[in-house]
Amino acid sequence: MPKDASKPTNVQLASTPRLSDRQRRPTRKVLEVLSENSLSMPVDGRTTETNTASNAKPSTTFTLPHHHSDLQGKVSSLEASGHRLKKKLLSKAEEIDELKAEVQAAKHDSEELEQRIDEAQETMATLKKENKRALETVEKEKERYRKWWLNEIQFTKLLLSMDSTPNRDQEVVKEIQKHYHN
Repeated sequence: MPKDASKPTNVQLASTPRLSDRQRRPTRKVLEVLSENSLSMPVDGRTTETNTASNAKPSTTFTLPHHHSDLQGKVSSLEASGHRLKKKLLSKAEEIDELKAEVQAAKHDSEELEQRIDEAQETMATLKKENKRALETVEKEKERYRKWWLNEIQFTKLLLSMDSTPNRDQEVVKEIQKHYHN
């Protein structure tokens, strides 16, 4: 059975030198871009013009050294812009960190104040209960004093309504002693 002639053999692969990364042929995309524009490139000390698009007039001819310096200027401009943007990004990140710290501190302060408000409300509720109990106690004392005072008035009226005779006076004295000493 004959071997396929289109496939390289191991001997052919071994004899083909491997190109380094810089010596490799350009990719298909690069070739397409180059074919769209005509370039003047120095090759072995002479300038050649390539235009694969049906040998038409070159639309724009660039020389690589000039084009290269333009690209280097753009690259350095973009790098400088990138550095400026990185610095700006870092400063904005620092501002954001500072703002986050301030927000965290404000949140902490807010939580502390809320806790203090809750404690004050609990204290107020406790004080209201205690004041209510104290007021009830004062009301009871007042009512007891009022009853006692009314009793004293009634007793005094009773004593004054009695006839004043010596026998009777002794009875009144006994009643008074009995009333106040019991």
